[in-house]
Amino acid sequence: MKKLSLGSLFLAIVSVSWVAEIEAFDTLNQGIERQNPSKDDFINRLKPSQKKPRTRGLALVPGNAATQSHQKPAAVVNDDALSDESMEAGRANPPASAAVSAPQISVNLTFGFNSAKLTNATRATLDNLGSAMQDQQLKPYHFMIEGHTDSIGGAAYNWELSLRRAAAVKRYLIEKHQVNPARMKVAGKGEAEPAYPDNPEAPGNRRVVIINTGAD
Repeated sequence: MKKLSLGSLFLAIVSVSWVAEIEAFDTLNQGIERQNPSKDDFINRLKPSQKKPRTRGLALVPGNAATQSHQKPAAVVNDDALSDESMEAGRANPPASAAVSAPQISVNLTFGFNSAKLTNATRATLDNLGSAMQDQQLKPYHFMIEGHTDSIGGAAYNWELSLRRAAAVKRYLIEKHQVNPARMKVAGKGEAEPAYPDNPEAPGNRRVVIINTGAD
């Protein structure tokens, strides 16, 4: 049997450690924000894993549970029309928090200033999302679309704005990609769950999170 030199053994140990660190880093960043995810990016992040998770979940930034417990509850809308009446109904029925193990992806989408109007860049990203949601790998699943804001402005206003933006995303997916409305719900989280808790005004807090909530 051939003996390993001390130098070779050291290199082997370092190599194994390096690979393990890369895998761990990749696992911890499953939900990191993507500036312009491709169709495949969306599919890979949103389809359920076939192997046992190596961490407690794929949540991007769980946030501080103690802080969130005092925040305004998220509003949910799953009505096709997304009318003022349905928005009011959604506010009266806040959702249960998504399980941290749910496959999800956080994307930075741009909107008109203080509005829910989609920009061309956002439409391009949503075209990739719509294609992914209609792909056979994701078509059996339902999704929660969460709108998030930074802390600039009043909490009540940010909560309303985040809901309107999430609803605008759903409307686009219905109208442009014919995604079944019953497969999507929307929630407005406002500034309650920042991606960067230490910097609540950071632009990265203005985002939309797509969560796979399971199949029929």
